[in-house]
Amino acid sequence: TPSNRRQRQMCIRDRSYTGDDARSRDISLGVSPRAVFVVRQDGAMQSDMYTYGGLALQGAPVTMRDGNLVEITSSGIRVARGDLIEGRFYADANRSGMSYYYIAFH
Repeated sequence: TPSNRRQRQMCIRDRSYTGDDARSRDISLGVSPRAVFVVRQDGAMQSDMYTYGGLALQGAPVTMRDGNLVEITSSGIRVARGDLIEGRFYADANRSGMSYYYIAFH
């Protein structure tokens, strides 16, 4: 049936990366995923002062006031670090030495 074919064709990748403090970083997956879910090493997406990831879809990135935190590219994903926002909120999906996990659906 069409539904079974779609299930077999969907590929899920679960991987990790270690942050390097770059303002923007491309992570190559060799394909453009339909969706990606990024979390910090302990599973957190947000704390009182930081946002570490979230769910990005094609055409719908995880956005912060100063730009995109997680977005889908033509060959993978792009993660970023941001600036202090109004003195209290920091976007950080690429902090040096921090491990992040992601699941990409394509």
